[in-house]
Amino acid sequence: MPFADLKRSFTPHYLLALGMGAGVAAAYYILLRGVGPFGDEGSYCTIAQGIVDGYAPYLDYFNEKPPLHYYWTAFVFSLFGATMDSSRLAASLQLGGALALVLMPLAERRHGWRILYWALLIGAAGLSMRAYNNLAESSLALLGVIGLRFALRARAAKATQHGLWAGLSQGLSCGFRLTAALNVLVLAWAPWSWRARASYFAGVVLALSIWVGMLAVNHLVEPFLESTVLFHKDNPASGSYFRGILPQELTGILIWVLVIAVAGYSAIKRRQVWVLVYLLGAALPFFGRMDAFRLWPSTLVGLSYLVAQTNLGPTRWLGWTVGWVSVLVLMIATRPVEGYSRARAIADAVSGLTQPHERVWVVPFNPNVYCLSNRRPASRYYFVLPWTLKPDVRREIMHDLRARPPRVVVEWSWGKSMLPRLFPEVLPWLQANYVEVAREGEETVLLRNTPDDEERFPR
Repeated sequence: MPFADLKRSFTPHYLLALGMGAGVAAAYYILLRGVGPFGDEGSYCTIAQGIVDGYAPYLDYFNEKPPLHYYWTAFVFSLFGATMDSSRLAASLQLGGALALVLMPLAERRHGWRILYWALLIGAAGLSMRAYNNLAESSLALLGVIGLRFALRARAAKATQHGLWAGLSQGLSCGFRLTAALNVLVLAWAPWSWRARASYFAGVVLALSIWVGMLAVNHLVEPFLESTVLFHKDNPASGSYFRGILPQELTGILIWVLVIAVAGYSAIKRRQVWVLVYLLGAALPFFGRMDAFRLWPSTLVGLSYLVAQTNLGPTRWLGWTVGWVSVLVLMIATRPVEGYSRARAIADAVSGLTQPHERVWVVPFNPNVYCLSNRRPASRYYFVLPWTLKPDVRREIMHDLRARPPRVVVEWSWGKSMLPRLFPEVLPWLQANYVEVAREGEETVLLRNTPDDEERFPR
């Protein structure tokens, strides 16, 4: 297995591959820790903070994603502290580990300069796909690289062990994205021996049993199903989730197209069509909502395949370099790097107005405020978006707000007030019970107007 190779051949080239993985991870963490606010990252952080404090996903926090996002982040928080920086550290470490695995074939062939070249290219690609602030996609990328690495050794010695490890990686991937179930079937298409294929499925079942069993022990199977696969079955607004390509996503998408084109051609030429299908399966979430970060797992796995399978001649070296320089120039020209200043300012205001046990509500959507202020949401529906506001959800939110009024409400408008269109029935209740006490740009902080606050914050 690949890890045994590492033990047998701990050469300077292996050290270089490990060092480049560690170096890119450190650069991502140190240089990008305070930039790139990302709503999904805030969601994972918010729910994981709740888990650390004894709350449960799906029951206490609604979200449509599988549970390993939240439990893995909570595990990281238990080690490094329940902060956004801890989430960034874990994402960076996973990127470093995945990059080191990608570079191992070059270390085996003692290609020192190519290790440096590919490490820089992959690090640049990760920037355009937000690999530095997305613990979920970095997890999927790492698991995807592991799965393909073992599958490509399907006919090697110890193929049965390789099958088991590949199956474990794919079963765990389903705990991060349900669409990963497609790639469970795709890797079964790899040229395994019958024993290796049996061990592969055993690994899949073992991994699935780990996270499904975790849900069962905590009585969360039914809430999980209701929040994920069943949530949209009677939701007429579910189509509003889908979105086309935004201009700022173009760089990452072009990188993915370049990688898929070259890796796909190489796979077809080598009669490994299953590899191309595996790469496309890893990109499946992108085709519902076209954010470039959803392409990161597919991109890194594709690059892993190219590094393992090809020896670039001078022409191809030049082509890759020109292609990467072009997309990086495009990225610099079209995608300004945003900081956390607004979210931190609002989070500081929330922290100053509330006690740790008091609830807040941030709408329509910016869970980074919950995470940065370390405050619990007033409703399990801690955000309101068009594809989640079913009639029963609206009623439940209003019940939660009246039964347990949040001390602070933040309207995060993203440049225009969305509540009148999204959730007009909440406006009279807010106007009757809350008063504006702070504003940061377009974002408004509302405080519950109790008798003690009448003099400090008159209407």
